[in-house]
Amino acid sequence: KVVESWTSEEKPHYIEMLPTGEYTLHEESAPDGYLVAEDIQFEVKDTGEIQKVTMKDEPKKPEIPETPKTGDRTEIFFWFLLLCLASILMIAPLVSCVKEQRRGCKD
Repeated sequence: KVVESWTSEEKPHYIEMLPTGEYTLHEESAPDGYLVAEDIQFEVKDTGEIQKVTMKDEPKKPEIPETPKTGDRTEIFFWFLLLCLASILMIAPLVSCVKEQRRGCKD
């Protein structure tokens, strides 16, 4: 059963002479840029004192757009290894040839 309904403003909302019992504070909608708050269960006690219930809306987290994937995703390590292997394959025959020539000179 709805006891009272209001639109929140900057000033707090007061409800006077609310009978003792258990209640639920429920928010129908939140201001732009905020999330709807979860329901708050509370109990009004027969104390004769002012009892406060506070509900605060949390700001929405801004949506971060997904960044587009641009450029080459080829791994630089792969190309470095390929360059090293090619260098070894090119230098190995030259080293072998130089060794053969040195042996020929010693004889």
